[in-house]
Amino acid sequence: MGWIKDVSWWNGLRGQEQRRIWLYTDGTLWRVEARQGPSGNNGERPIWRSPTGTEAEAHALAAAMRARNPGDDWREMPQAWIE
Repeated sequence: MGWIKDVSWWNGLRGQEQRRIWLYTDGTLWRVEARQGPSGNNGERPIWRSPTGTEAEAHALAAAMRARNPGDDWREMPQAWIE
C-alpha cells in the first residue's frame, strides 16, 4: 500500500519562515515529518522524520511540535493541498 499523507499543518507564513508538519500512515504504522532548518544551497530544506506506532502518538507528537512554536498561526491544510 505504501505511505499515504493523512493530515498536514502549516504555520501560515511564506519563504524561510514557513514550517510544515505532515502525518503519514501505511494503514498500520504512523510517521510524522517536518521541514527543519534553513534552506541549503539548492533551496531545499531537510525533512525530519519520526516513526510512531499509533495515530494517537503521531497526533501527540505533531501537537507538541506546534506547541514549541506558539507564535505561529498553525492551521490544518485542506486535503486538496496535501495530495
